Amino acid sequence: MSRDDLIQLEGVVTKAMGGGMMEIQCENELIIRGVLSGRMKKHRIRV
Repeated sequence: MSRDDLIQLEGVVTKAMGGGMMEIQCENELIIRGVLSGRMKKHRIRV
């Protein structure tokens, strides 16, 4: 995936689910489901 294909949004994590999944509420009231990357899981980076 190239950098041109990425979309960046800012939001707040509303619900943390297992396996590094989370629900994120964006500024425009859109709720999306996100997944931590492998490197973030490996180094235990908190979000």
